Amino acid sequence: MSLKQENRGKIVNAMLRYSEEKHWKPVLECLGINEKEAERLVRLLMMHLILDRGITGLLAMKLADASESSSLTKIEAGIATVSMDKRIDLAKSLSVISDSCAADIKEVNKVRNKFAHYTPRSGWDLEVEEISSDAAFRKCAERGRRAVTSLANVVARFDRSLTLLKGKALVKDKL
Repeated sequence: MSLKQENRGKIVNAMLRYSEEKHWKPVLECLGINEKEAERLVRLLMMHLILDRGITGLLAMKLADASESSSLTKIEAGIATVSMDKRIDLAKSLSVISDSCAADIKEVNKVRNKFAHYTPRSGWDLEVEEISSDAAFRKCAERGRRAVTSLANVVARFDRSLTLLKGKALVKDKL
């Protein structure tokens, strides 16, 4: 690495530190959370993002499999407009996910909604136990991890079923 590249790296790092001190810390202070709580918040948001996309994709695959006339993308776009809670209920009622997976996803969704939606009684502070408490965070994160694992297993089973169906169709076509 040349001296110029090394200096550029130092300059970029200094700018990032300045930006974080100048812009990010005041936001955290305004919300009443520290850096550790902010990290938990980001992790829970990422977990929710994965679950949101997973449940939407699984429902779209299930419904596209039942309806040969609609494209997966079109079905997925329609499902994405439905509330997360309703998508969880639909996936459960269609036996796409288990009761325990649905409960785990609902818990992560409930926690996400606590800090994602403003309620006047709570004010600007993000007083969410799952963000401020190590034990509550670990419990919620574990439920999210279980739900993600469960969704991944459903996708794997669905993929195996599609492969078997395609194999049968190929054999039938050859006959």
